[in-house]
This record gives sequence, structure tokens and C-alpha cells, in this order.
Amino acid sequence: MADSTEDLLDKRAVLLAVGVVGLVFAGVILVTVGLFREDSSDPLGVSSHSPSQDQQKAAPLQLIKFDVQPSARFGTARTMPSIVPGVTWKEVPLTGDGPAGGGKLWVYLPADQHETRSLGCILIGPAGSQLVHGMQLSEGDQAEHYPYAQHGFAVVAFEIDGPLPSENPWDAEYRKAYAKFIASAAGVANARAALKYAKTEMPEVDPDRIYVAGHSSAGTTALLCAEHVDGLAGCIAYAPCSDLEGFLADVVGDIDEVLPNVRQYASEGSPLKQLEQLKCPVWLFHAIDDRTVRLEESRRFVARAKAAGHEITLEPAKRGGHYDAMIDEGIDKAIGWMQREDSQETPLVEAERDVPAPVAQASRRPAPGFQSPPVSSQPAGSSRGRIRAYVYLKIISYPSSGNAENMARSALRSLIWAEPDSIRIDRSANELVIGVRIVSLNTNAAKQRLEDVGFVIGGTRFQPVH
Repeated sequence: MADSTEDLLDKRAVLLAVGVVGLVFAGVILVTVGLFREDSSDPLGVSSHSPSQDQQKAAPLQLIKFDVQPSARFGTARTMPSIVPGVTWKEVPLTGDGPAGGGKLWVYLPADQHETRSLGCILIGPAGSQLVHGMQLSEGDQAEHYPYAQHGFAVVAFEIDGPLPSENPWDAEYRKAYAKFIASAAGVANARAALKYAKTEMPEVDPDRIYVAGHSSAGTTALLCAEHVDGLAGCIAYAPCSDLEGFLADVVGDIDEVLPNVRQYASEGSPLKQLEQLKCPVWLFHAIDDRTVRLEESRRFVARAKAAGHEITLEPAKRGGHYDAMIDEGIDKAIGWMQREDSQETPLVEAERDVPAPVAQASRRPAPGFQSPPVSSQPAGSSRGRIRAYVYLKIISYPSSGNAENMARSALRSLIWAEPDSIRIDRSANELVIGVRIVSLNTNAAKQRLEDVGFVIGGTRFQPVH
């Protein structure tokens, strides 16, 4: 009897020990799961688990923080070989752990000595983004930099956080670039870093004559800076996308699974939605034959800004498309506008001038002193060498009426990977040629849009630019 009692006690002890071990193990699992769920939240701050009912009722958090400050620390400037006589060019490395905490600045100055606070200054970002990722500076951007320095301005060119890491990024890489882009407030933090450098490291710059400028996607960044950055004398935007929701409308459904909260970003990051906050005079330049961003978009932005009582000017160009118009005449006119702003010779608000109908595009003329890159063997319209590949779509039959090439450009304008100005039809091969800036793409949407306007499309071939 004693033995059986001892056996029973031994069994109970074993069961108790097993139970204790099980409870400890279950606790470890619960803690691990909790930590994993906390760490696996979206890089943009969106939790991966379902929100509570209270969270569902609450208003969505602001995705872009336009008051974000740069973490940049400025390294030692390195003199670079300038290709324009009379202009110095230096590269300044940036370090830091937060927004604008990496990359570089390119700084240009007219040669010779300058008195303290004697120069106006241009802050300028790189164009070429599809407005969901950042951009690095490249030598192709210098056609926009040198002319200002040749006319007596200092220039601080900045990069925008979140450049794509490769020509064909994985979804995770694209999402990471987008997260950095959002964290920098679509480049506003990068512009603030450039502004800080101009004010603290360049004694020749007059802090009351610092302007922000940009073309296309960088023009969008410039408008956002005009709305959110203090201390700017003015903003120059060449053919900017001011209606981000409209620009992304046709593609947001294709990318919202890859880029979290992209619909919210399209609303919050649109200059059109925030124009009432403009802090400085704005000068817009836009060609009437621009097929990438239509002049009507800038007209709408200007009309609403004027209705809100802001100082804004729209200068339409007769020809030149999305890019050449800026190089041929836009920069010179912008310099004249800044000089008038500085001397206060003319009113800040000017009426838009009537412009005749478009005429044939003039041949490209490089900025004075700027050495144009060699002519590419790729199809015409390759937009500053940023095109990384070409897609060739076989045309089985054309639309029954209308200009087929113009119809194709219009149909494909909003594709996030296509450069509309590069689109052309090679009738000798019956192929539609599309320049590609982002090589991660799916051509099904392009085929569907083309078929909707009357094309019948066959096979596809792809040619990278080496």
C-alpha cells in the first residue's frame, strides 16, 4: 500500500513538473510572438495585424510629415572637374541616421572671390522619379545646374532619399525605397539639408535670396518645398506634376499591394491639395506641347493658387516638349524672374500670356558652355539618358482614325514605368517603341490601354540600355 502511494505521488510530481514546463514554454511562445508582431510592422508604421474597433474608428495617421528635419552632417567638400569654364564644382558627402542622412550635395559657384552675402542661391533636386521613389544625382542633371552658376548664382543640388537600388528591383527593394522617400517627405527633408548647407557653410550666399527649383518630378518637390519650407525667396517649377492623385490614378491599383498606403500618399503628397499653404512666390514654366505633364494641369494649379491670394506666375512656352523647353528658354526666363524678384522691378503676380498654337519642335540647343552628351544610337526622345531599356510592342493593326503616335502617348501617359516623350512608332517594323525608366514592369496594362484606343498588339520584346 505504501509503495502504491509513493508511486501515485511520483506520478503526480511528474505531471506537475510537465505542467510547469508547459506553462513556461507557452509563455516563451507568447512573448516571442508578441515581439515578432511588434517588429514585423510595416516600415511606414502600419501594423500588420488587424486594428481594434477603436483604431478603426480613429482617423488615419498622417503618412507624410512635412515638418521632418534632416539628420545630415556635412563631410569635407571635394573639388570636381568642372566642364564649364568660370564655374567651380564640389561634391559634399552627407552622413546621418535619419532623413537626408546619406548621399551627397553638388555645389557650384561662379569662379573668383565673392563678398559675404553677395550671391543668390538655387536649391535643385534631380528629376526622373515616378514620384514614388527618390533619385540620385547624375551628370545628366548638370545641364540644369551650370546655367545658374554662369549667371552669377550659387547652386546646391541635392539627392532625394529612396533611389531604386537597381534597374530591376525586387518588390521588397521597391518598398524600401518608397519607405525612405516617404520618410524624407518626398524630398522636402533633402531640400532642407541643402538649405542648411547654403546658410551655414556658404558665407557668399545671401540667406534672403535662396530659391528652390526643379523640373518634372523635381518640380513637384519644389512646389512641396514652397508650401512647407520656411526661408525661401521663391520657387521655380518646370513642367511639374502638381496633381499627384491624377498622375497616379491609373496605376495606384497596380502598385498598392507593393507600396503600402500609396493612395493616402497620393492625396497627402499632392501640391494641389496644399497650395493654400504656399509660403513664397512661385514661377511655373510649361510648354504647350508637353505630352508628359499637360499644360492644363499647371493652369489649374495657378488658378486655384491665385484664387487663394498667392503670388504665382505661369509662363507658357511655345515649343520644346517636357524637357527641351526648359533648356532652350525656361532657365533663362527663370533667371530673369529671380533678378526681377530681387530688385522688385515688377509686380509678383502676372497674368498668363496668350500663346499661339504649337509648332514643330525646334532642334535642341545646349545651355551656353555646357557640353552636350554624345548622340545616342537609341530611338529618339530618350529624355536625358535616364531611359534604362526599351520595350517594343508588335502592332498588328492601327486605330481606324486619328494620329496613332499621339494616341499611344496619351494612352500610356500614366504608366509608372514608361517615358511618354520617348514613345514612337517604327512603321518599317510595325512596332511601338517605349522608353523605360523603371525596369520592373508588366506590359499587360500597356497592351490593354493601347487596345482600348484601337490598336491590336502582338508580341513584346525587351532591350536593356547598356
